[in-house]
Formats: sequence, C-alpha cells, structure tokens
Amino acid sequence: MKMDRVYYIISEILGIPLDEINNGIEWDSLTHLHLILALEAEFGVSLPPEDIMTMLSVQQIQIILRKHGVEV
Repeated sequence: MKMDRVYYIISEILGIPLDEINNGIEWDSLTHLHLILALEAEFGVSLPPEDIMTMLSVQQIQIILRKHGVEV
C-alpha cells in the first residue's frame, strides 16, 4: 500500500516510530527538504515549489501526492 510507503519515509526521515506518525507532527526546514527529496525519489514525481511549500503535514503530503497522480 502506497500510504504505508509515505509513513515509512516520514518515519525514516524524522527518526520516529511508525505508530507515532500523525497529522500533528512537525519538522524543521532541513528535514522538510530531506522528506520532499525522499518522496520525489520514492514515487517518481517532481514537485513544484508551490506544492512543496504547502506540504507541512501528513495530510498535506497525501493531498499533494494525489494531485500528482500518486495513489495514497
């Protein structure tokens, strides 16, 4: 399931257990960059800056990935 892949990437980049991932977690700007690069590589998408800037929550990540044709 692709959503599991999103959660796994978030878990790896943030260094937190999978069961602690929720829409309320936060990350800093450097972590944001690593997260975006990992998501782009995993799902084979190139995200424009305007979308990257809005991907500040797990929910927004899902919305933007769907917008670019990734089924999550």
